Amino acid sequence: KFFASGEAPLGAAEVERIGAPSFEEGSVEARIVELLEDRVRPFVEQDGGDIEFDRFDPSDGTLYLQMKGSCAGCAQSHATLQEGVRNLMDHYIPEVKNIVGLTDEAEE
Repeated sequence: KFFASGEAPLGAAEVERIGAPSFEEGSVEARIVELLEDRVRPFVEQDGGDIEFDRFDPSDGTLYLQMKGSCAGCAQSHATLQEGVRNLMDHYIPEVKNIVGLTDEAEE
């Protein structure tokens, strides 16, 4: 039906704008999302997985990340979070004190 309707599909910019959470520029959350998009996601995607920002709790510095795709059930995802992502956060966003990985199964 969609193709027959003659409507234009969404471009990449519109999809990103619809799907991406919006945070105040310069906020801790915005910096976290930017770091994940630029430095973490490309490497995780190489292994067939994905990582997404879920939430940040400023009261205790806990960052919750959603592990998806092959990362959701992979034993190495813990190492990715606690070594790779932890090192980046320590360096770029010291407000992050703890990282918790969530999977699709845990959220259901």
